Amino acid sequence: MTRALALILPAVLGLVGCGGALRTKGNEVRSKNWVAAHCTIALSHSEPLITEWPDSVKLETLLTESLGKKDSTAIAVAFTGCELRILDECRPKADYDWHKTSVRRDTLEIQDANALYSKIPIGAEGLEGTLKRTGRLTVMTTTTGQVKMLGSIDLAAISKNPSCDAATHIVTSVTMGALKTIAVSHGRTDGLLTTETLREAGIEAECNRAASDMLAPGCQSPLQVYLVPIPRSRPATTPDGGSL
Repeated sequence: MTRALALILPAVLGLVGCGGALRTKGNEVRSKNWVAAHCTIALSHSEPLITEWPDSVKLETLLTESLGKKDSTAIAVAFTGCELRILDECRPKADYDWHKTSVRRDTLEIQDANALYSKIPIGAEGLEGTLKRTGRLTVMTTTTGQVKMLGSIDLAAISKNPSCDAATHIVTSVTMGALKTIAVSHGRTDGLLTTETLREAGIEAECNRAASDMLAPGCQSPLQVYLVPIPRSRPATTPDGGSL
């Protein structure tokens, strides 16, 4: 080995992090092990925020269509911590009803990857690049109440239903309202703050119009889901026969 190579090799090896991810100053790459660990932690929480979840519109449609109807069906999902998937094939009987609360406004500030995966694990992977580029994400929510399941549901029967083999949880309640997610960054030359709207759902002003017996049409975006796990003697399965 030449002297030059002997000097360079340790420096190159120092750039390689655990899990095989190459790490360079100012450009850290998350290893699969790092992401998996954070998603496992998120899986232990049964009330995840879904402000950045692509399927929130589908959930909104299912909930609004079921309100006021009898003999409706519960919403079953496959939840893995950083991913949430609605299962159309699993539809146990259950009804949901609207419960209004006082209007509440909250602001969530996120400035690093640990906070991102901890507070908004569903959609975190898609937001990490923007967070790295801008330095801060701000999620502003306005809530008006919850859509809640009426009565109880037979979870044991669901676990024995072949159509629900992939289901891990049942949605028992959903907080509804309006939201806006923005990225905040400092100007490189002038230091002034600039903002970039990443996602907006619902209209905050409409939330004041939510009635006690019905959702406000412009303030019914799902913001947070409350899940109850389905007890199983074996892990839930994916459509291709794998386990979750």
